[in-house]
Amino acid sequence: MKNNLLRVIAAAAFAAVILGLFLTRTYKYETSFYDVFDTYSTITVYARSRAEAESAAESVHTELVRLNMLFDKYNSYDGVNNLKTVNDNAGISPVTVDPSLVSLLQFSCEAYNNTCGAVNPAMGGVFEIWHDCREAALSSPENAALPDMDALKKAAVHSDISSLSINTAANTVYIGDKDVSLDVGAVAKGFAADRAGELLRDMGIRSAMLNLGGNVLTIGKKPDGSCWNIGIQDPKGEGTDIVVHSEDGSVVTSGDYQRYFELDGVRYNHIIDGKTLMPAVRYASVSVMSDRSAEADMLSTALFILPEDEGNKLADKYGVHIWRIYHDGTIDEYDPSPEELQQGRINK
Repeated sequence: MKNNLLRVIAAAAFAAVILGLFLTRTYKYETSFYDVFDTYSTITVYARSRAEAESAAESVHTELVRLNMLFDKYNSYDGVNNLKTVNDNAGISPVTVDPSLVSLLQFSCEAYNNTCGAVNPAMGGVFEIWHDCREAALSSPENAALPDMDALKKAAVHSDISSLSINTAANTVYIGDKDVSLDVGAVAKGFAADRAGELLRDMGIRSAMLNLGGNVLTIGKKPDGSCWNIGIQDPKGEGTDIVVHSEDGSVVTSGDYQRYFELDGVRYNHIIDGKTLMPAVRYASVSVMSDRSAEADMLSTALFILPEDEGNKLADKYGVHIWRIYHDGTIDEYDPSPEELQQGRINK
């Protein structure tokens, strides 16, 4: 009788283990796309069923397409008031926009204040001049030429963030200066990645990774309990210099090797220093790890522009881990100490 009871208990325990494995089994779905934010993107999702994982990935892609239209300053879309609509109505009238665009512009204004102007969404006029030069050079090397400095200075006159008025109650945006153009390239991908993360969590996803062209966001750990591995690219294209382990966080890199053109052996990247109106040249790349992708996106741009001491003070305030790679290949890793985190930390 005793042996029979033990067999029953053992069988029940075995059945419980099998049932537990069945209930915790996850299915992986991975997809890539190139139709949002002008970059190659991938998303990996683990869920309780293949259909759930695929549905979650598709929902994220749909949301990213929507945000890409809202944040686009170059293209118009039927029935959508986006950033281009706001810029086109500068000095004319307020524009009613989606709350997501209002939130992004609010965050952009905060970024301007917190980075002492290193990230300035009102510098769209200057960015456009450099964008046109870069596109001309990429279309044909013989067209490579630097922008006229007088034209850059003229555009910089119209980069005052105070010309932007945001009415959160009415969801309207107005630019008082008709010559100011907004550009949210320093924060848009990070903001969109955070929204994608919220969407996945709301759908019950507990393990996922989204890579929006260098803006990487992770949710939870992998099903085997390990962290996600994020590689920080060698700016010289010789492999991976750094591997970062992430769980419920984001790693964003700004570098001079992604969008650039060359003239007379000199590389001109897309990250413009508002003080010089020229591409920032201190580092080959700067990577930031934060719990918010929008924050990491903004800070990677600001730290790419700022001198090391100013950048470290900003990292202290936000409490983020950073990696700088210099042009000679030297890697500098900076992690604020607990004492530094207590001094003037920015509320998140």
